[in-house]
Amino acid sequence: MSVARKITIREVARLSDVSVGTVSNVLNGAANVSDATRRRVTRVIDDLGFTPDTVARSLNMRRRPEIANTLTERYLAAMASRNYPAPDQTTVDLVTQILDEGVLGATRHVRLAHRLLIHMAEQAGRSAIAWEAIDSTADHIASTRGADVPLVSNGIAWLMGDIGKVRPKERAEELSRRADLWEIEAKTRLERLVEAGVAMLGADARPVLLDYSSTVAAVVEALHDRGLNPMPVVLENRGVAGGIRYINQFLARGLDLKLAPDAAIEHVLGTANSVLIGCESLHSDGSAVNALGSRPLARIAHALEVPVYCCADLFKLDIRSYCGAVRLSTSRIYDFPWIHEINVPEGRRVDASVPAVEIVPARFLTAIVTEEGPVPPAALWSLGRTIFRDRIAAQVT
Repeated sequence: MSVARKITIREVARLSDVSVGTVSNVLNGAANVSDATRRRVTRVIDDLGFTPDTVARSLNMRRRPEIANTLTERYLAAMASRNYPAPDQTTVDLVTQILDEGVLGATRHVRLAHRLLIHMAEQAGRSAIAWEAIDSTADHIASTRGADVPLVSNGIAWLMGDIGKVRPKERAEELSRRADLWEIEAKTRLERLVEAGVAMLGADARPVLLDYSSTVAAVVEALHDRGLNPMPVVLENRGVAGGIRYINQFLARGLDLKLAPDAAIEHVLGTANSVLIGCESLHSDGSAVNALGSRPLARIAHALEVPVYCCADLFKLDIRSYCGAVRLSTSRIYDFPWIHEINVPEGRRVDASVPAVEIVPARFLTAIVTEEGPVPPAALWSLGRTIFRDRIAAQVT
């Protein structure tokens, strides 16, 4: 897994199909931008989590060379092996944001996957790009990023279901319609989840945050917007730099916060009144899969009797977990910023690979905050069987 890099204004412009100047005008609130263009640019900014401030650069002064986008390269090689046309730059940009996590957060990855597949469908109407390439791209993302993150694979399956029955010339429009519907339903689920989180945490919340989650950020921002005086404690010094994403977002919204290295877990838990984590996926036994470091944080908090809450849309439930243990992917690595400052002698090597995610056992979690309200981990099995009855039955059979 690569370190999340700073999204550039040029990428925003390219994915919005406008000039850099137009993006700048939108950011500065200029009046000479049409409402349609402003909405398009604003949506891309939100999808990418773009912030024009310099907070990230001030917290990470040591620059390093651009690193290879390994999973993107694998995708390109897979497409080339099937003799599909080389993808355009917009396709490569979107694949990189999803597979190599240039943008953090599973919710954004679903949006970007939808945007990618719609873009490719639009190209299919204008060029020789084959629908088989679009199907292969959807399958590739679902089997890589989606293998660890059911929200991504579920979101892709929801978008692409029975699209082959739609007339080819109407598929791009149909995918766009479906993506809009997904956004409406996802927004409703998020609003309900945030309401549950705000009611549970209440005034003067002091949650410890580890790795970036857009859902966790939404709960904290809602507490702030309602004048409930939250003071999040953001842990950093991690390979994925998720804490910096929180810092950018919270400071832009006018929140105060505390920042601490993740080596100070016990210290910050002594002043906190909760731990708030997101997750990559939920398992039917009530456990959660999240970024490396989540398990020790939850274990120490549990020992110190600090409640640990996992915020998760129930679409993150991994249906495969009803059939037994789910093997976690180990295909990604952390690329620590300081690894490039080490002078490695000839014949020696430094191995910086570690698992990208780990399981937080149900016994360390106080509750899972969902769109159905706070759920005790032990209750997730039966709740999932009720909500996803047909899909679970199909998986089991």
